[in-house]
Amino acid sequence: MDNKDINIHDLELPYLLSEQDNGDHFIFQANEYLVVGYLADDIEGCENPLTMAEGMGALHKKTDQGYPVHLALALNSDDQPELNSDEVIHATRIQLKEILTTIFKVELATAVLTSGLSGRELVDEIINEIDYENRDKLEFELSSKVIEAGYGWERVATQEWKKLRASGEIGNINAVLLDQFDNGLRIKSDQTAIQCDLIWVPDKECLDTIKSQAPVFAHYWIEQKEWVAGQKPKFNLVNSSGVIDTSDDKNYLWGKALKLAKACSDKQLATGHRRALLTNASANLEIYNEWIKGDTFDIVIAHYVKNMTVDENPDWVLENSEIIGGYIGRKNALDELLTYFDSTVLALETKPSIQPELIKAA
Repeated sequence: MDNKDINIHDLELPYLLSEQDNGDHFIFQANEYLVVGYLADDIEGCENPLTMAEGMGALHKKTDQGYPVHLALALNSDDQPELNSDEVIHATRIQLKEILTTIFKVELATAVLTSGLSGRELVDEIINEIDYENRDKLEFELSSKVIEAGYGWERVATQEWKKLRASGEIGNINAVLLDQFDNGLRIKSDQTAIQCDLIWVPDKECLDTIKSQAPVFAHYWIEQKEWVAGQKPKFNLVNSSGVIDTSDDKNYLWGKALKLAKACSDKQLATGHRRALLTNASANLEIYNEWIKGDTFDIVIAHYVKNMTVDENPDWVLENSEIIGGYIGRKNALDELLTYFDSTVLALETKPSIQPELIKAA
């Protein structure tokens, strides 16, 4: 029987073929043996990958009782910037001192002459007044001028709060702000937004990965090439100059990048950490969105033998089968299917009694 005449739909399949099958199953014939690899829909359903799988991180909603999202975003209980933390107060006073001694240096010099205070004492008094700008009367005229010029305590403190949160000195620097849309979740375009109802935070395993990738991401990153169904995905290692190398093995590319990576400054390392954080968040959210859509599959490997009781055009009889469940995303499932199918075929080919006739992806 010529292999090209074998149609998967004519075989007795141990499990239903996936409704999403588009001819991307695999058939191997070696004399009286036949191996078929295909995807079946995972009707039992996989568990939420962001709650069950290590290294995927976790989602946290503002309404969650077990994780204080407002603290991760350095907000107070009213979901407003927490401006009364020691870090924000300290940074605000430093910034107001800079404003007074630069923008208002002429006015400050005049005020020193009339106040009877030293420059340092006067700056401290004015900052204290600005801190309480809502009280009925300000003692120093310069305090009013600073506030009227737009440098009131709340405005300056909010700006300093944003800087501190961006640097991770307050809140959780690894919290990634998310938006919800029809097909799932995506990274919020404005990561500096004050409020957000939903965040993603890496777990320990994921954070370890991010930290290991940070020095590389400071200079290099990996991009996936256009994917062809049934083939292993290809990836490019790139930097600001262009493509460095291409492979289907991410570990190989990471190893090369590690060898090429230069020593990083603290600023470069922070940039690399942020790139790695967002890259991992994006990849894990893509898996989560596929799970939301129900794109979950089982891998099936079915073994057949010829029915030798029929002289012409013998039928194929199902001998045994294996099923492995829990794959999220058709692409991921096909990649794993191809790997598992190849190893099965290789084991079959190495048997002395078997000479393969044809290998076919139909």
